[in-house]
Amino acid sequence: MLIQKWVLSGEKSDRKVRTLAFSNDLIPVFLLCVACFTLVATLLYRLMYAVIHNRIADEHIKILDWGAFRISVIHSLLLTLGFSVTRDDFIELRSVANQQAIEIERIYKGLGWSSDPEAAIIRAKVAELANVLVNEEWPLLSEGELSLAADALMREIGTGLMHLRSNANEPIAEDLLTSHLVVQETRATLSLNVLSGPTRLFWTIASVGFVFSAICLLAYPLSSASTAVMAMFAALNGAVLFGIVVMGNPFERIVKVTPVSLEKVIERSF
Repeated sequence: MLIQKWVLSGEKSDRKVRTLAFSNDLIPVFLLCVACFTLVATLLYRLMYAVIHNRIADEHIKILDWGAFRISVIHSLLLTLGFSVTRDDFIELRSVANQQAIEIERIYKGLGWSSDPEAAIIRAKVAELANVLVNEEWPLLSEGELSLAADALMREIGTGLMHLRSNANEPIAEDLLTSHLVVQETRATLSLNVLSGPTRLFWTIASVGFVFSAICLLAYPLSSASTAVMAMFAALNGAVLFGIVVMGNPFERIVKVTPVSLEKVIERSF
């Protein structure tokens, strides 16, 4: 029952993270960025049309017409893949943050069942660790760093749990040591997130794909319809690229993972 309760509490925290991961500035900033991207792209399209279209031979226009759909499809697949990978990384990181909170709560509550006097000392260090992770280590994660104070507390907690395990009357210490290792793994995963995200190669290919797709649209006569198609194409690209950018580093953007799960554990358990 207790394990089930921990799992359910983790799911509730996950829902809360979803709520708090998106700041109130998200929609205005999103609309502004997409609008600016669309405006600039549309103006450049009309400028390119005025400069280049009359110099394109009829047979070349047919080739551009043939390539417009094909190049735009490849470009769209690339953007979809980039967005999907970035979103999956973001969701996985959010799950790691929730798992860290669950395991810390598990250690804290498990130590409460122990009759060994040393368990109370370790339990106090677990509570201190949770506060250090929220207030000191979390702001460092955007730079890929870990808190030295948290490292020291992890060592002390691990040493204490190993002492408890040596006591034949404390078999639960083995499970708590496993949770201790999971907490350390989650810390490492969160700190190494700065190494993930789209590479420069992705941004280069995405930019080239957008330009090539826009050039192919020059095959069609300039009209309100062709301008509208270009604007919609640019708006869609801007929206996808915005999502990739803001989720690329989820510790410092307006869409970010927060330690709300761990804060909830501190509030209800410590």
